[in-house]
Amino acid sequence: MISSLYRDTILFHARHPQNYGRLENPTKTVNVANPLCGDRMIVDVALKNETIERIGWEGEGCILSRAGMSLLSKEVVGKNKEDILVMDDDSLYSLFGIEVTPSREKCVSMSLDGLKQVLA
Repeated sequence: MISSLYRDTILFHARHPQNYGRLENPTKTVNVANPLCGDRMIVDVALKNETIERIGWEGEGCILSRAGMSLLSKEVVGKNKEDILVMDDDSLYSLFGIEVTPSREKCVSMSLDGLKQVLA
């Protein structure tokens, strides 16, 4: 069972997503979707010297996809593009603090996939 602390964190980020909203004049934008469940997002980044200065996103999806993008967006602001491109799904899952079941991996990893696409 998910501990109360982690469940509360996931619910908080799903209900009060961080960096939610489109950026004005982003450097790059990408649309990502999970065809398995219908989750979809638009991710905007503003880069300065190959570093994420700002990130914004909008989308619809399950609790895990929204919480994943919220948690990831807080984690990557101020980080260099190359550091983000080498992140793997386990890096993202560790932000959740729970084991992500195989059936929900795509929901969670969609945010990292989108961020990598926009930075590539």
